[in-house]
Amino acid sequence: MQLVRFRSVVIPVSIVGIACGAILIGYLNSKASATSHTALESPYWDHISHVDLTNLSASGKNAYFNLEPGLRLRYANGETIRTMTVRRKTKVVDGVETRVVEEKEEQHGQPTKIVWRYYAIDKSTGALYCFGVHNQACYKGRLVNHRGWRSGAHGAMFTLVLPAVPKVGDVLPRNHSPNAPRRQEEVIDVAGKVVTPAGTFTNCVRMETKGSRESKTKVFAPGVGLVQDGPFVLVSTTQTVPRKTAEAHAD
Repeated sequence: MQLVRFRSVVIPVSIVGIACGAILIGYLNSKASATSHTALESPYWDHISHVDLTNLSASGKNAYFNLEPGLRLRYANGETIRTMTVRRKTKVVDGVETRVVEEKEEQHGQPTKIVWRYYAIDKSTGALYCFGVHNQACYKGRLVNHRGWRSGAHGAMFTLVLPAVPKVGDVLPRNHSPNAPRRQEEVIDVAGKVVTPAGTFTNCVRMETKGSRESKTKVFAPGVGLVQDGPFVLVSTTQTVPRKTAEAHAD
């Protein structure tokens, strides 16, 4: 009887020991992975922490993006039309005056999604930063939900959208918190070619999303801007004279 009791005790303890060991190994592996991921991102966050915010502007352009008000780019993905408009409206986020860029998606004339992004550009280098996003989802023209983030709120930090001079191998985390890595974009080409209904573009910067369920490619053309965003391709570009009256608040 004592032998039976001894075995009945040893077996569960062994199982517990094995389980604990597996948990410990998994924990150590996850810590090592997190440490490695943080080490890879540290140059990026070091760069962000040293950005001179007083040198950022809500107007201007670099080789691959234009923040001049009145610019309108139209994209298509099947029956879905997306219109990106650089608004006259500016917004102060985290102490920086940013430019409001609106992206509106429509199907059969009805809005399905409206996104406002708050951008600022470095006056010296031309590097482009995003200070927040406000996203509205619509159904049959009616708002059904909204979400977003802003630099300086709830631990969020502005992000680098485009370096001053993109290089193959540049990795840009697309999360806005250094403690919550989610996805990233990597520059995979700086001399690419893409053909869209708006024309043929060369010497393009191609970026690929990594580390998330959302896997897509973005292509920026010199002097034009974003010409492909996943399945959306550029159809036309126009430059209008912005109204002098203040536009409605982007929120």
